[in-house]
Amino acid sequence: MRNNKDFNYARVIAGSLKGRKIAMPKFAETRPTKAIVRESLFSTIAFEIEDSVFIEVFAGSGSVGIEAISRGAKKAIFLEQNPEAIKIINENLNSLKITNFEIIRGDSFEIFGNLIKTIETSQKNAIFYFDPPFLIRENFLGIYDRVTNLINQIPRDLAKLIIIEHLSDHKFPSKIAEFSHSKTAKFGKTSISYFRT
Repeated sequence: MRNNKDFNYARVIAGSLKGRKIAMPKFAETRPTKAIVRESLFSTIAFEIEDSVFIEVFAGSGSVGIEAISRGAKKAIFLEQNPEAIKIINENLNSLKITNFEIIRGDSFEIFGNLIKTIETSQKNAIFYFDPPFLIRENFLGIYDRVTNLINQIPRDLAKLIIIEHLSDHKFPSKIAEFSHSKTAKFGKTSISYFRT
């Protein structure tokens, strides 16, 4: 049985699971998305989330993918390499009785190409959400260039929307592959940038 002191907790903001509790890990490697950021994100994509496949890269607790399911996404796919984080994702999904999900374990930079090959033939309505470890952390210098390289692998007709959570002082190019920058929302040191076809 886990000790509640090992976690912070957040709640699903809206949708069918509104108000339900989500465990958020306290690991140094993870950085949970703040409620104000999640609220802004899902207000922005409110009319696009229903029936989409929501892919949370660097998933952590899975809070963003869970919010997507609550708001009508037909499936969430979580990419995460930390074994303890994966346990928490599973516990959160089980406690909320969510069944329309897939967890892919491994380094997102290494497994992303295989993910694209797997879903390319079956999905044409995906939303990709990237929340990489911030580059101010040790060993993460250049991480946004690596995220850009991942986005370059996404076929134009596979994704309708690319979302990146990042440090506010980093500016992505106006176009990545076939996806064009449409908006950036700033929340202090954290920003969310949106790219569309």
